[in-house]
Formats: sequence, C-alpha cells, structure tokens
Amino acid sequence: YPLCALAVSDERPVSTQSTWAGNFAEWKATAIGKNNKSAQGILKEEFKEGLDIKAGVELCFKILTKTSDSPNLDAESLEMFVLALDENNQPIQKQLSTEELKKNIEIFSAKEKKKEEEREREKRKKLRKSAALE
Repeated sequence: YPLCALAVSDERPVSTQSTWAGNFAEWKATAIGKNNKSAQGILKEEFKEGLDIKAGVELCFKILTKTSDSPNLDAESLEMFVLALDENNQPIQKQLSTEELKKNIEIFSAKEKKKEEEREREKRKKLRKSAALE
C-alpha cells in the first residue's frame, strides 16, 4: 500500500510518498487514495508556493468537494492535520477539532456560494448582452 508522510526537510514542511515497491517521491503537495488523480490535477492548477494555512485548508476543502462521493463536507466525518513551521523554524503540528472544521467549512461554503452566485450573474449578463445584439 502507498504511504504518505509529512516531515520537515531542510527547514521546510514536505510530503513524501513511498510505494510498496520502495519508490520514493517528495512533493510540495500530493494526494493519495480514491480519485487521487483528480485531486492532483486540482493541486497542479491551484497550489501556490507560500500558501498560508487558511488558504491550504480551503484548497483541501475544494479538492474534497470536487473528488469525493458527496459534495457536502461533514466535519464529523473529516480529520485534518496541519504541519507548519513556527517563528523559530521549528515544526509544529495540529489536529483540527470538529468545531474548528465546522467553522472552516462554514466559511468555505459561504465563499463558494458567493462565487457561484457571481458566476450565475455573469452568465445572465452575457445572455442579456447577446440577446440585445440579435
């Protein structure tokens, strides 16, 4: 089975992946498991160097909504772990609580709803504009 691990290497957090055959790879961001190819595609497009933790959590939520069987996120069925460096370049780790996940999911969902409403407004605006030209 593949193994994915988080570590600190050269004073920066990294994710590493090893296959059953012993092949080893280091990634800035990666995904394993069901629909990992779709998740990795989103990471390739949207992951930016220097992403802060809040933006990283939101990117994880986006990937989960796009790649999981249910587009609705449930804090009760999620676990999220954060590895970062503190101001002294020492690794810190934190498991987000269910309450923290709920709060972050609410913020993410509100942002996504606002983006979707904006896309719909733009779509209607383009339709009205093209209808006026005919």
